Amino acid sequence: MTILERATFADGWDGFANFGGGAPIGVTRDVDGAGRSSAKFGWTPASRDVGAQFCYSFTPQDRVRTRFAFKLTSGVSTIWKFCRHREQGFGLLVGGLFVQTGTRILSWGFDAEATNQQTIPVGVRASQVLDGKWHTIEYDYWRNGDPSGFPSAAFWFDGLPVAGPLVAGDAPKSPVRWIDGRLNAGERRSTTKIGLVQMLGTLNANNTTSGECRVTDVSMTQGDAR
Repeated sequence: MTILERATFADGWDGFANFGGGAPIGVTRDVDGAGRSSAKFGWTPASRDVGAQFCYSFTPQDRVRTRFAFKLTSGVSTIWKFCRHREQGFGLLVGGLFVQTGTRILSWGFDAEATNQQTIPVGVRASQVLDGKWHTIEYDYWRNGDPSGFPSAAFWFDGLPVAGPLVAGDAPKSPVRWIDGRLNAGERRSTTKIGLVQMLGTLNANNTTSGECRVTDVSMTQGDAR
């Protein structure tokens, strides 16, 4: 089942809203030099948290596949909640993608299960992302139903599967592990379903970089449909 089909932001916000249900805050609709429509968020060094209110709410699901194109001009020196999920109605955080420092730029956090764990890199290098080009990221997030009994996620970058493995320091004292190409939480603390996606969210305080990120062609489907 299609939840959201190719939101390009060419003619409007395609159902995305701020935290109160109005127009998104902190992002602009823009067209790049190649004529590609997108939602754009920019930042400069700041001693406080910054970020956009840019959310899409939907009927709660146990399993959601999310795909979008993005162009990112800079890394960050703290951590950025790039594409994160909650239960419907801005309830419990249940996991999502982060942009982090260093060469292993994209990471995943399970949130509901891993409240005290750092995020886990998903196998994409900064040099692959920060090249001035558009890229796609796709992930299949299975909250409830994985045969392991725990939440899991699988990832594709520019259409190709990417995965760990974990390296020293990724998740101290953590049950998170890769199983057959899926990052597995290794524990369960909630059966909450996925009912909201927040993109271009909080960039943590004291970030020292400047940059911008554009996103477009945002699609979501129920289950494992690709």
